[in-house]
Amino acid sequence: MKPERTVHGIVVGKMPFSNTSLLVTWATVEMGVIKTMAKGVSGPKPSGGLLPDLFYLCEIRYRPSEKGEIGALREARLLHPFLALRRDWNVLLCATYFADLLAALSEPGTEIAPLFDIFEQALRYLETHLPSARLVTRYEAKLLELSGLPSEADIPSALRRAVELHGHRVPASRAKVLLALGVS
Repeated sequence: MKPERTVHGIVVGKMPFSNTSLLVTWATVEMGVIKTMAKGVSGPKPSGGLLPDLFYLCEIRYRPSEKGEIGALREARLLHPFLALRRDWNVLLCATYFADLLAALSEPGTEIAPLFDIFEQALRYLETHLPSARLVTRYEAKLLELSGLPSEADIPSALRRAVELHGHRVPASRAKVLLALGVS
């Protein structure tokens, strides 16, 4: 049996798994993007602790799976809720794209400290500022640089190549956020 791990992570996705359980996706410093099952946290009589919400920064304790990719969430302690991200649709859309791109450029089980730091800085910036095309471009260029890939003048082409190296596609949320920001 794998030992429990304690890591810092930001919730980048969640979906119901059953009447009382959630599948929670985390961006973590130490383990990259991971998935955990939070049992008993929803439903008519929740028995679990903290109900993790999108973009919550938490210290989590979980047990990695022996066979699959979904670990068991044991405990989540809220460190910062990033509540201001919910004040504006474009802010939330931009934060979602930043999370999607981070996931596309990282490998599960691999430390992503520099990428995570830029992601967290971007979320903290979005708490007090509205998103802009310049912010999106700077975030993309920085993630490309930290991934060891040249951030060319043609960022869309560089992004496409970078995420394809990880077996992904450029997140669909990129087009949505650029459209919302008036960039075609």
